[in-house]
Amino acid sequence: MSPDRRAPLPSETFYLLRCRACRVVYLKNPPPDIGRHYDSGYYAYQEPCEAHLSRSSWIYARSLAYPKAARHEISRPRSVLATVRYAVSRPRYEEELHFPPYRPGGRLLDVGCGSGSYLDLAKMLGWETYGVEVSPVAASRALARNHRVHTGQLLDAAFPDGFFHHIQFWHSLEHVSDPLGTLNRAHSVLADDGTLTIGVPNIDSLGARLFGNNWFHLDPPRHLFGFGRSSLPGLLIRAGFRICHMRTYSIPRDWVCSLHYCTTPQSQPVSARTSTRWETTILEPFCFALKLAGVVEAKANDDAVNDEERFRGCCGGS
Repeated sequence: MSPDRRAPLPSETFYLLRCRACRVVYLKNPPPDIGRHYDSGYYAYQEPCEAHLSRSSWIYARSLAYPKAARHEISRPRSVLATVRYAVSRPRYEEELHFPPYRPGGRLLDVGCGSGSYLDLAKMLGWETYGVEVSPVAASRALARNHRVHTGQLLDAAFPDGFFHHIQFWHSLEHVSDPLGTLNRAHSVLADDGTLTIGVPNIDSLGARLFGNNWFHLDPPRHLFGFGRSSLPGLLIRAGFRICHMRTYSIPRDWVCSLHYCTTPQSQPVSARTSTRWETTILEPFCFALKLAGVVEAKANDDAVNDEERFRGCCGGS
């Protein structure tokens, strides 16, 4: 159980349960007025900055044959310390950029697009961009940046079947009330040769086990579900997807925020803080080591990912 750690007033307690069959964690008592828990300061709803690629992201985009990346001005390290940090952190930019290989004329859908930051990068790299966003304010900001955005849920969006070549849920699947139904809908609007990318907080992670109710990514009641290696594969299989690759990574900010939660009484609201330059420098090698451990774990569990019968008929939706 956990309160809403970001609530400005004393929060009710929310209870999290785990299905014994499919291993999905879910909120037992979601609030009926969930919208009031997303205030105007919610990070995904802010006015996006100008789209740009860091040096490491640019290198990765070039490896995926994006022609426009060759002409794009990139951010360059400004000091020896920054150069070292780039060298250490470069392997995780594959996850942070999370684009598929270049596809001329491809249509990309970002479910939970917020104000359109990811869509800005996608358009810059040559994609035809579409979004789905429940917040009218955030959706209007994305529309103002010349993206096609449906205000509402994917389940009520009128996209034709097989329309998209790539769909992503980047820290948005845990927010929807019917994840399985939403994934079924994503499967129907995805082309036969299309790809799906999902990024979710890993509720089976070391950080989640260490910090418990103080884990930054627990975030009730905004996060209605929790997924991990033991649960997300089954949900995708039930929706008709074939899993090509799984990996985990960790960033210093998550650890800093969780430690911040640990040192703040649960009766007091806390705001998500960013990690300082020195905190990032100290924690980056540790996070890189966790990423390597995640890659090994993913390779070791390839057989379990394809064990379809294990995941039939439990929670996560209809």
